[in-house]
Amino acid sequence: MQTDSGYTLVELLMATAVGAVVVAAAYASYAVVSGYYEKLSDMANLQDTGRQSLYMMVRDIRMAGYEHYAYNKATKTYESEYGSVSESIKITDSGDACCDGIDVTYDLGKCRGAVGRDPATNQENKAICEKNGGTWDGEVERVKIGYYTLGKCRGAAGKDQATCEKNGGTWTGRLYRSKAVWKKNESKWSTDEKDGAYQDAVVADHIEDFQVQQDVNFVLKWGSSGTGDGEFKYPRGVAVDGSGNVYVADRSNHRIQKFNSSTVGISLTVKTRKEHGREKRAYTRRDYNPGNYDIKKNDKFIRDEFSTTVYIRN
Repeated sequence: MQTDSGYTLVELLMATAVGAVVVAAAYASYAVVSGYYEKLSDMANLQDTGRQSLYMMVRDIRMAGYEHYAYNKATKTYESEYGSVSESIKITDSGDACCDGIDVTYDLGKCRGAVGRDPATNQENKAICEKNGGTWDGEVERVKIGYYTLGKCRGAAGKDQATCEKNGGTWTGRLYRSKAVWKKNESKWSTDEKDGAYQDAVVADHIEDFQVQQDVNFVLKWGSSGTGDGEFKYPRGVAVDGSGNVYVADRSNHRIQKFNSSTVGISLTVKTRKEHGREKRAYTRRDYNPGNYDIKKNDKFIRDEFSTTVYIRN
């Protein structure tokens, strides 16, 4: 009688059990590595969000109050094309809550994205602009750039942060940028897209807080030899008005330059897209950063703060 060798039922069950343990261990290892990678990726995005948002706001705030001057052949003088900027910076303070907002007004020159000024004439030049990698627009416009946040409740009902979190939801904020264009002939601001304006352009997600604070500090020094803004050629007089503005008689450049020592502090608190870890972590906003919102949280989100001080000299 011929018999075939094989596995018993017990052996098959043991092999299945061992295989299941190996698969479970492999999946557990994958879950740990995947979770760690997801956490690092989320934290990297948090850092990019904070730094890039801060850079964009600093770039605009530094321009606050800038007036573009053009040469008037009739009077043989340089004149502001739009007149003086009446309110270069307007801050909307939210108090002990999220979040502040800021509007910055300045003249946007003809050369976009580069320095296109001819040192000999102190005027913007198309050839120099394009040589330096800029884009020649050909028209000067006065703009009002706004930064603000709008929030949304996820996982529960709530029109504001307090109600959302009370109902067990997660409040997620977005940082937005807007642009309004001054209509010189109509003497009003336009928010129409056909004039180049826009509203609610998304800058960043997962914003916990946005704080803005304006202070007046003494600027130690500025300027160097030259014909550009903030540069001098044989200056011969300095005066200070009651608001702290500094006027310098720039003799050989045939002009008077105006400076102020105002500073704007901005602080941005960003959190990760999702919660990480098993244990909750307490978070308290650093009190040395600009603003007056005292944030205290206890959850699994990871947060970081990004802040800087911007000098306003226009």
